[in-house]
Amino acid sequence: MEKLEKQLIEYLKIKVKNMSLEEIYQDLGTEYDKDDILTTIVHLEKKGKIFRNKKNEFQAWHNGLGRIFGTIKLTSKGAGLLKEENGNITFIHRDFLNGCLNGDKVIVKDLKMVKPRGKEKERQEGKVERIVERVQSRILCELINNNGVKSIKPLTENEDLKVRINKDDIKKYVDGDLLLVDLELERKDEYFPGTILKRVCHKDDPNSELITIAATHGFDYEFPDEVKEEVKNIPKDIKNEDLSNRVDLRNKLIFTIDGEDTKDIDDAISLEILPNGNYKLGVHIADVSHYVKPGTAIFREALKRGTSLYMLSSVIPMLPRELSNGICSLNPNEERLAKSCEMEIDPSGNIISSKIFDSVIKSNKKMSYTAVNKIIESNEIPEGYEDYAELLKEMNNLSKRMSAKRKNAGAVEFDKPEMKIITDIKGRIKEIKVLKQRSAELLIENFMLAANETVATTVAKRKLPFIYRVHDLPNKDKLSEIADNICSNNNEIKKPSAPFSSSKVIQRFLSILSKYQEYPAYSNMILRCMSKAEYSNNNIGHFGLAMQNYTHFTSPIRRFPDLIVHHLLSLYDNKDLSDINMKELNETIGEIAFQSSERERAAQRAEYDANDMKTAEFMADHIGEEYNGTIVDITDKGMSIILDNLIEGFVANRDIEPKGLYKFYKSKRMLISEQESYKLGDKVSVKVKSANKKTKKINFIALGHEKTKNEQEIKEKAKTKTLSSRQN
Repeated sequence: MEKLEKQLIEYLKIKVKNMSLEEIYQDLGTEYDKDDILTTIVHLEKKGKIFRNKKNEFQAWHNGLGRIFGTIKLTSKGAGLLKEENGNITFIHRDFLNGCLNGDKVIVKDLKMVKPRGKEKERQEGKVERIVERVQSRILCELINNNGVKSIKPLTENEDLKVRINKDDIKKYVDGDLLLVDLELERKDEYFPGTILKRVCHKDDPNSELITIAATHGFDYEFPDEVKEEVKNIPKDIKNEDLSNRVDLRNKLIFTIDGEDTKDIDDAISLEILPNGNYKLGVHIADVSHYVKPGTAIFREALKRGTSLYMLSSVIPMLPRELSNGICSLNPNEERLAKSCEMEIDPSGNIISSKIFDSVIKSNKKMSYTAVNKIIESNEIPEGYEDYAELLKEMNNLSKRMSAKRKNAGAVEFDKPEMKIITDIKGRIKEIKVLKQRSAELLIENFMLAANETVATTVAKRKLPFIYRVHDLPNKDKLSEIADNICSNNNEIKKPSAPFSSSKVIQRFLSILSKYQEYPAYSNMILRCMSKAEYSNNNIGHFGLAMQNYTHFTSPIRRFPDLIVHHLLSLYDNKDLSDINMKELNETIGEIAFQSSERERAAQRAEYDANDMKTAEFMADHIGEEYNGTIVDITDKGMSIILDNLIEGFVANRDIEPKGLYKFYKSKRMLISEQESYKLGDKVSVKVKSANKKTKKINFIALGHEKTKNEQEIKEKAKTKTLSSRQN
């Protein structure tokens, strides 16, 4: 559709009037179907490339429209900030939000420059004219019964949003029921019409918070009845007829490495040293496609979910547990159907040859990352691992060589630690762990990357329709601006002379930055400039991994695109492809790729919401306590701080000590007063001021720069000496 997109934009640019759909059909319909034209127009409208007026006429976006297009972010005070693609920000008063929610794509009109009271500079303000696309049309509402009169209250960031539901549809619900409502885009009178999709739970139910977060983002703990019925016919063991045309690997030394609590095991590995000194690496993936066929209720539900959702200690699986934890999971000492990718790899990490085939395997052992790390990092061999220690060390040698090869190719790695929240049986946080990737985790990652690249390259060479994992180029101008900012703060750091359109340039710059204490802040800024990886039938390559061909093949239990890759591999294994409509297949893959990308983003938002909600709940029990953290962002409003345990909060300018008038210097990303200055990467001590579980916000008071242990000792001694002299 790229050709049609460009053609439509150019066509509308040269037209001097607004064009109706019928006029566009007449001019372009000879080359394209009406459905294709309409679909592309809607897509371009959502990207802010085409403007539609109230008469449903279209024109290309231009500066003379007196309007701007962007994404809304709601503030804690209920106002909105519209961010355009070029980074410009426009303020929207809460009275002019027109029912939009966080993340919505909107058109803003009535633009004017306004100087807010108490501010030195003017800012652009406007009013939301129309919502072009809701990031999430399904919202959570609470049913309110006020003296027998039932109504619904939206539980959103926009407290002024008014929703109207048909009165007959809410009769059966009771006070406190939480309902999932689908909102229409267009307002009628003061209200947005909505349709009740289902009752999620009651607000007083256990785990209601996680259930509602999941439901809001389109994930359901329960599977539909038709899926449950199909699951009854899923076998618990493989059958003899399943083994036809499969390579028997049941006698091979194959095992899995996962987290201790993993129950849905997608991948297993094997390794041999060949007579020529090369490695024979086997990556064996659960053959979910054998059990989940297109046209079935299970398949449709998997497409709808797109991915498994991992929130805190809970999992909402993409597939019913009879599949995800049962017949598809590569459990130890159980025969399982698999798709295997075997690769011959030389000592430098280059893949010399490969083959992909259906297999049957029997995993010898379920290993844990913790145990494997003990072996390959400390030469400590846990009980039960004696027979595997040398092989694991050899696997680690190969992993190191693969890492070196990836680094040499220009793969960009941020080495960002992850937060893992451990909850008790009541759902309250009992521990927050900071996880960093270690050797065992990297080993599995390297082996999976190799298999994913091999599968993608194999299909790409045949020029067949396929679903790829792609990653576009970053915003090199924004990266250059950030590099200027970093270098102006630290004279030791030199800006790369080469443009940031090369992954190697970014990689080397990150390597230099990693030597400084400000690295968490600097890498965070650079990460925000990177494009988001997504799924596509258009193979533009993967910038971050420095790979031309890449896909997701290794996790079909928990990711729908991987399941589609398995189905396509089986389809293309058929020698006669003449009866396949390749154009139609490619369009279907494109639709699946778009849906899968959307569901992946929804899962990420749900995971972030769950983490933010729980960390706010946790910090609410620690008001007034002091912590150490790092400044990762600075604006004219204040500073964002990440604590050493990775909990993030905000310090408003009025809450910075020592007190004073702090001036924001954008070019240096600094706050400076007569008494003190703060810059990105500074280590600071903070005190918890407030934490709101509902808004998921945490606010700190900055107490000053973090004191080293030596400085604190000197300070304590000085206090003691002063007190002693007063007493004497």
